[in-house]
Amino acid sequence: MNPRIYLLPLGAFAIGTGNFVFVGVLDELAAGLGVTVSAAGQLTTVFAVAYAVSAPLLVALTARLPRRAVLLGALVLFTLSNLLMALIPLFAALLGLRVLAAFAAALYMPVAMGIAVELAQPGARGRAMAVVLFGLTFAFLAGIPIGTWIGTAFGWQATFGFAAAVGAGALLALVPVLPRVPGTTSRGLAGIGVVLHPSVAALLGVSVLAFVAVFCINAFIGPVLARATGLGGTGIGLLQMLLGAGGLLGVPLGGWLADRRTGPGPAIAVLSAIAVAQATFSLLLLVPGWAATTGSVVASGLALTVASGALFALGPVQQQRLLAAAPEERDIVLSLNAAALFLGQGLGAAVGGLSIRWLGFEANGLLGSAIALAGVALLLAALGQQRRTNAG
Repeated sequence: MNPRIYLLPLGAFAIGTGNFVFVGVLDELAAGLGVTVSAAGQLTTVFAVAYAVSAPLLVALTARLPRRAVLLGALVLFTLSNLLMALIPLFAALLGLRVLAAFAAALYMPVAMGIAVELAQPGARGRAMAVVLFGLTFAFLAGIPIGTWIGTAFGWQATFGFAAAVGAGALLALVPVLPRVPGTTSRGLAGIGVVLHPSVAALLGVSVLAFVAVFCINAFIGPVLARATGLGGTGIGLLQMLLGAGGLLGVPLGGWLADRRTGPGPAIAVLSAIAVAQATFSLLLLVPGWAATTGSVVASGLALTVASGALFALGPVQQQRLLAAAPEERDIVLSLNAAALFLGQGLGAAVGGLSIRWLGFEANGLLGSAIALAGVALLLAALGQQRRTNAG
């Protein structure tokens, strides 16, 4: 595999860290801003929805520009927006700056995936995209837990300062060595119409549901783990590392499956695993005597690892199938999938927030489990429709 591909995860690590770095100190952030935990959790929603809306448009508008310039420009914007978040402790300002950071992330991730595909040989494209996803994995393994510890020690604003530092580090590392890749031959804005293709639409729907299912919990992971395990900031940070550990297992598995399996079986398996893992959190809070015990810590750790591993394994599988469905619009179809992922994150945070408000933390896991199973149903329905179309 082209060694330059291994540079691309640096920016993904920065993006992943900046996106979720504050969730481990969500209680403290809410108190500092004078808002509820549910409202503070919508900082995730704003980022995710802005990403989902802007990704296809921004990638389409910049499709013919040199990929190196687009990638580095996105990192500059991401770093500056996080630095300003650390300096301006106002909820309204944070919401606006999260939108700018989302625009930067919306450009970086699909373009990085497209460069990886461009540099890789045809039989290794799934693994090349998995390499980029390793950056997000290491964000969960190291970046986000470190941010939680920094926020616990120095205040929630320091988490955004840390995210800005990570972005600056990635930028400095990439500038001298990032290869020059020309713009694509995309149809531009017209290429977004590929979303109307039935196969593409079904795959994107599955991606949305998978991320909604997981982020019912992950958007509120600090408060959920505190209630389920009885742990504080340091313990929660250690458990958050298991999100990255799960990704370390899931990403290579997903890359391997993407290059060797074309059917819906892998996606059905990972969605089922997510359903079981998410239900665990509700059981810990609903069954008397289970919360705040050694067993609850172990069960929470296993659930985090399984859900994360399954979600990261799903990424390369979905991306490879989307590329097969619409190869002529490589960057746009990848941006649509990225938009689906972040839309799922935003919807997960929104749905999770409403669930907490009306039903309490106990309901979130069961809600996530039901949504994951809805993804399985969508896959089976799409498969049945395809078979009927082929038969006819």
